[in-house]
Amino acid sequence: MTNASRTLGAMLIAFSAAAAQKPTAPPLYLTIVVHNEEVNPRQPNWLDKDIYFRSRDLLRRLSLTIKSKSAILNFQSDWTFLKAVAEYDKAGVIENTGGKNIIRWMVEDLGFEADPHAHETKYNYADIAYLHTQLGVTPSSNVGGFMFLPPDNPQGWEQHENGVKGRVYPDAFWKADVLWGAATGLHKGADERRHGVWKPKDRFNFYEHDPARRLIYIGGNCFNWAGMPNADVGAIHKTVAAIAGGQAPAGGYYTANSFIAQRSLSDELIAKVAADLDGLAPLVKEGKIVWSSLTATARRWRSEYQGKPFQFPCIAEAK
Repeated sequence: MTNASRTLGAMLIAFSAAAAQKPTAPPLYLTIVVHNEEVNPRQPNWLDKDIYFRSRDLLRRLSLTIKSKSAILNFQSDWTFLKAVAEYDKAGVIENTGGKNIIRWMVEDLGFEADPHAHETKYNYADIAYLHTQLGVTPSSNVGGFMFLPPDNPQGWEQHENGVKGRVYPDAFWKADVLWGAATGLHKGADERRHGVWKPKDRFNFYEHDPARRLIYIGGNCFNWAGMPNADVGAIHKTVAAIAGGQAPAGGYYTANSFIAQRSLSDELIAKVAADLDGLAPLVKEGKIVWSSLTATARRWRSEYQGKPFQFPCIAEAK
């Protein structure tokens, strides 16, 4: 071997060693979340047959679109829509969802998650979980949205630490493991807007991590496709670029969700979601985005991230 060859070999070894030591930027763990709400002046009455069938068709097509793009959906339903599914998803209607009601089809056939979501004006979280089971669906252990400000609001998320009994169905019991979607009334206050996962200490110290607590919180209400502010997929690209470019801590556990309000579903929105998912596909292929259900995100945090608390302000909102 010549001296030149030895020198080249040494350089290649040194380069490889340096490349191996360079930390890889962490991915963004991304979840699509769809909400429906109980009937109120701002929400449709899902029990209206015409409204239900129109929304069911849009939801089915959105679900197929998300599945076809290898993305993941957490479907978070309040009681009115669940009652409508029980009322209308019967023979004839369910032929296009594998002979199953639409929520069971999303869970069993598409591999999505169904998270209880309750405003708790009448039905509480245990009641909502029970309504899922009546549809043949095993709900996740994720709290699909809750009020956390003001700290002494009637919902009181700390109830989930030990589990809750049903209000409408007193024999029902549901115990959550994961909190998601910390919000304020009508989203007019300081909703949670941070990437990361931690265990909130209590209702007065929500952002303080307490390893002794059982419930974990998944943050990341940073960008949305419809129904709330910042409906811009460009925010996702900005976030991924900042993480990859070192503008965010290299050892961070970055979580985020793209929220879609079910009442906002339309042909145009579904087409936009499809196009946006196609635009994100290269980032998924490069490992910069990982599609992840809320349950998978929590499980990964406990195992691969060793349960270390992490919080970082929404990158897309940075000045």
